[in-house]
Amino acid sequence: MKAPGILSLDRAPVLDLEHIHFQHVHRGIRIIGTWYMDPHTRQSEPCLVLMDAAKPIQRRAGARDRAKPCIILQRDMWKWTVELGDTQQQAFNIFQWTATGALPGTPGNMPDVFRIFDAIQSRLRDLWSMPPLPPKAAIKHSAMPIGDVTITERETGKTIQQIEVVASHVRH
Repeated sequence: MKAPGILSLDRAPVLDLEHIHFQHVHRGIRIIGTWYMDPHTRQSEPCLVLMDAAKPIQRRAGARDRAKPCIILQRDMWKWTVELGDTQQQAFNIFQWTATGALPGTPGNMPDVFRIFDAIQSRLRDLWSMPPLPPKAAIKHSAMPIGDVTITERETGKTIQQIEVVASHVRH
């Protein structure tokens, strides 16, 4: 599962901002702890979502400029730590986020780079301690397994196939 650095809100939703674990604004940057749902596998993973706090999160009638989410998956959080992270990669990601207008600031402006990096650092530990996707959200997005089906040969007892059943497999 690979999360995009910047997410287009015109594609199938992979974030449900009705289900968030925490939300904080740090020096003009909205930081949300929520869950990324892979559009293909429907697997979920905790993530940080960064957005320009001055822009509306949801599309309103007539609103041209809405917030664009920048995503950091829990499995990639080590890349943003001071101890293990690659500062060049961090700076490159922040450059892209500011260059596209997803986050406030000027590309290459060191105070803006540090402001975004500080915002990430302010909630990185919270990302680490996030629980799995809540059951209500998992059911809503067909991301929760309902059960397993195992097909075995009657004569030999050999397993032919195992299938995880999720809500999208079940007719309502």
